[in-house]
Amino acid sequence: GSGNDGIRDGVMEQAEFAGPQGIAVRGETLFVADTQNHAIRAVDLEVGIVETIAGNGIRGVGRIEGGEGLSVSLRSPWDITLVGQDLFIAMAGCHQIWKLGLGDRVVQAIVGTGEENIVDGPPEQALLAQPSGITSDEEGVLYFTDPEASAVRSADLKSMHEVNSLVGDGLFNFGCIDGPHTIAKLQHPMGIDVDGDFAYITDTYNNKVRRIGLDTWHVSTVAGTGIPAWTDGPLGDSAFYAPTGLSVSGDEIYVADTNNHMIRVIDMKKGIVRTLDVDF
Repeated sequence: GSGNDGIRDGVMEQAEFAGPQGIAVRGETLFVADTQNHAIRAVDLEVGIVETIAGNGIRGVGRIEGGEGLSVSLRSPWDITLVGQDLFIAMAGCHQIWKLGLGDRVVQAIVGTGEENIVDGPPEQALLAQPSGITSDEEGVLYFTDPEASAVRSADLKSMHEVNSLVGDGLFNFGCIDGPHTIAKLQHPMGIDVDGDFAYITDTYNNKVRRIGLDTWHVSTVAGTGIPAWTDGPLGDSAFYAPTGLSVSGDEIYVADTNNHMIRVIDMKKGIVRTLDVDF
């Protein structure tokens, strides 16, 4: 990226993006949800070239039809995850999950009708509420955040063919409560990653990192007091300010602490939070 706001393919240093959000990596290819360009971009890290693979740069309106990737007007793609040869997209602007086939470059909606709400059931009948974070487990089950419903949802597109809400029971219902999913509350969760039996979430407006047991659906706080601040140290004493993205790597969780303009690291083994020290 050149740092200029625009949509331009080509040599990496001269390429242009507009509000890029989610990323996914496979081998030497970095896939980018270029949110404000309403496009999906692919960066060849070996050759050094950026290519648009879906979206025409125009914001889609209404219930968007799918088709050949570059001919479709997408609507605020916010995050992406890879399952096999398919790239799944949290399409926040139209309250849906889309799929982009990396082989045929066809993009289409696969979860959600386009109406905003929180309704479980078959993927083609489910209602979502601004899906903004998405990941997948080893079985290919999708897990995503629905910030407008302060919810975490799953979409099993293979064995069960259904959408379920792990946490969240209504549009604009929110809070900050640990415990069983029947009483647990989040507030505008954004980022999500799955590691083993847990889904880790940035509970953005609660200024915390939380996790959900995928077998128990029990919610607990990992780090953060809830007070918006910058505090390193023991998990229970740490503080974040509107964290949005996270990624789990071994015993560590890397957090985009957005309003602090920092990358924070939660060391689960040591039980501490630190600010990432980057040496350029």
